[in-house]
Amino acid sequence: MKKLLLSAVFALTLCFAAKAQDETVAEKPAEIKDTKVLTIDELKAQRAELVAMLKSEDFEKTLTKANNIKAPKEVGIAGVEALANPVTTMMTHLKENHHMLPQMYTNVTGQTLDGLPATEVKPLTPNQMLGFSKLCLEISSSLLKSS
Repeated sequence: MKKLLLSAVFALTLCFAAKAQDETVAEKPAEIKDTKVLTIDELKAQRAELVAMLKSEDFEKTLTKANNIKAPKEVGIAGVEALANPVTTMMTHLKENHHMLPQMYTNVTGQTLDGLPATEVKPLTPNQMLGFSKLCLEISSSLLKSS
């Protein structure tokens, strides 16, 4: 239960940050500009950092812990249940589908995460893109319901 509540707090933090950003855009939409253009070297450095993170033992331990989280038992308190159910749904979707992202990256870029040419590249079908979009919406919806 403690892990689930910690996950819920993290999810709520993300939700509050998104809401604050949304309010900023609504208040001053003309002032928000994305002027930072990354060079190829900066993009390569970011990819190297991400690859190092994905291959680290800490990431593997965190992924193992996340995969071992079980849905909590019902406690009979409406407020706790209202928080636990959407977070459990979100965690279930994330656990079931986190393996899709490296393959999608490979299919879009033609490279593995390490930057090596991929041997089997299959273009993403519209159904795959639609399915992934629906998944992202379901996860976001669960996150919003929990806040």
